Amino acid sequence: MRIILNEIKKIWDLKLILVAFIISGLFYTIFMSNFIVFFKNGHSITEEIEYAIEMSKRYGAKITDAEFSDFMKERDVLISEAEEYIDKFPIFSEVGIYSFEDYERIHEKDDQTEREHEAIWTLLREEGDFVRFKIQALDSIEGRYHNYPLYVLDRALNSDDTPGRELIRLQEIKEKEEYLNIMDAYSFENTVSYSIYLAILTILITLVLVSPLVVNDRSGNIHLLQYSSKNGRKILLQQFISIIISAFIITTLLVLIFGAIYTANGTFVFWNNGLTSFLNVAVDFFWFDLTYGQYIIYYILLLYILSIGSATVAFVISRFSQNLVVLIMKLIPVFGVFCLISFKVFFKTFSNVNFFYRLTGLPWLEPIVCLFVLIMGLTSSVYILHREIKADLL
Repeated sequence: MRIILNEIKKIWDLKLILVAFIISGLFYTIFMSNFIVFFKNGHSITEEIEYAIEMSKRYGAKITDAEFSDFMKERDVLISEAEEYIDKFPIFSEVGIYSFEDYERIHEKDDQTEREHEAIWTLLREEGDFVRFKIQALDSIEGRYHNYPLYVLDRALNSDDTPGRELIRLQEIKEKEEYLNIMDAYSFENTVSYSIYLAILTILITLVLVSPLVVNDRSGNIHLLQYSSKNGRKILLQQFISIIISAFIITTLLVLIFGAIYTANGTFVFWNNGLTSFLNVAVDFFWFDLTYGQYIIYYILLLYILSIGSATVAFVISRFSQNLVVLIMKLIPVFGVFCLISFKVFFKTFSNVNFFYRLTGLPWLEPIVCLFVLIMGLTSSVYILHREIKADLL
């Protein structure tokens, strides 16, 4: 155990930790910060997100027809607010707008005058409290509420082209009314994108920290001295264990740090809400009644598997590398492959639009792919360890 701890200390070298910090900071700034800074950016996306959050806080994880009708009364309040602005600003009367109905009529004109255009934008700017965007957001939400059962469920259920396994799942969604879950599409897509880049960063930092351990010993021929003793022959096994433990620690730290950063978005209000939702137009459905919180938990589990899998692959490659330069050249394409796997596995995992289902027509392949990577890495590592010990004993 003492040797394993010493090997872990070698992995967590201060210089390498500093490099990992710099890489993480740059990676976050370039690829991940936008999903925090610009999450609620643009109208009427901002309003749709806010209404979904309000709906969830008011009614819980799921909404009923009566509750939805109650929520849509907000539209009448907004129209009254819009007409107050119409009475307040003279520009509306100048162009013949005296009610919200008049406003909509002018809004739909193709050949608006300059003053009409200015009047229209008065309710689309801060001076009009973005009231037109709020109404637009509610109209969009109402449209999705009524259209999902008609155009996603019924159309697919009555189509001869719908695969059998999809028919079974869609029928289950209809019977259990899972589509009445409250889950905002923009929040889900933002989470998916952020999680993909977090996975890539985790694999990158894992490769950076664990890869040099074996190759540094071999480039200095330290392993020859170690193998002269009985315990020394087991040093490669102890290094392998150290790499696995370190990969687990790296993944845990990055998930905690960047997960904490992501809480600033406020999307965890949907934690207990099902992802199959009339609001979540990013996908048609998921293969089981999966909540937002469960999605994140499964993501973390798959990330652990993939991260440890990448560590085992790094172990194998470093065993056959003479120095750091050769190791880096070998790891670049490996990192590229893991990036591709991350994009495909973590893109709307367990949904009907995931890459692996679209490619094969088989659901549930995402965890199988991650486990395959891990098993392949573990098998190769065990073979190398067995061969190493056997060769030294001859």
